Order: sequence, then structure tokens, then C-alpha cells
Amino acid sequence: MHRWIRIGLSLFFAFLAVNAWQEVGDEGSPTTLSVLQALVGAVAVAAGWGAFKGARWAPAASALYGVVTAGMLIALGPILDMPSDERGGLWVGAGVVLLLALGIAWYLRRSLRSESGGRIGSDGTPGGDPAREERDPAQQ
Repeated sequence: MHRWIRIGLSLFFAFLAVNAWQEVGDEGSPTTLSVLQALVGAVAVAAGWGAFKGARWAPAASALYGVVTAGMLIALGPILDMPSDERGGLWVGAGVVLLLALGIAWYLRRSLRSESGGRIGSDGTPGGDPAREERDPAQQ
């Protein structure tokens, strides 16, 4: 069950990456905004790949996506020279994005631990084979 949800999350992050990259180099868009959109897209790809592979760093990538995207949303006000009375919605949107990404990070961490029984393999994926892992000489 967790695997199917992780696949769905990876598709969600892929959609977010494509959406961000569509804005890169848009005519009339400030260069700073294009750079931030490219960064958001790259972090979304990392989060999606980590979720798909079940990598132990997937929760961190999801959280990083939330931080980078929320930061970009907050920065839109000054980048686009928006009046201060119109910027309130940007803060709300940034908060929602950050909470969503942190919720996904929490879920990924929880699901990866439950699938692996708490073990992480040497390749960074959950459920490392205890027979193949290096053992501490003191424990042998």
C-alpha cells in the first residue's frame, strides 16, 4: 500500500516540476523568478525520484521542496513589485505549500520506516539485507 502512495507522490512531484519548468524563460518574466522556478523544478524532481525509489533522503527532499517553494512565493512580492496590501495571499500560499510538503515528508519518513522494519540498506533504500550489511566487529 505504501509503495502505491509513494508512486502517486512521485507523480505529484513530477507534475510540480513540469509546472515550474514551464515558467522558466517565460517572456516578460524576471530572471530571478526564472532561476527560482528552475530551482523549484529541480528540487521537485529530486523529491519525486526519492519517493519513487524509497530513498532514505526522500523526506528531506520533500521538506526542501516546501522550503524553496515557500521562499519563492514570499519573494514574489518584491520580485514583481507588488503593493504590500496584495502580498498577504503570498504568505498564506507559502504556508500552505510548506505544510503540505512537511506533511508529505512526515508520511514518507513513516512509510519508509514501516516498510524496512527500521533498517536502512547501505545503498540508502529501506529494508537493507541484514546478512549483507557490514557488521560491527564488536558485535560478532
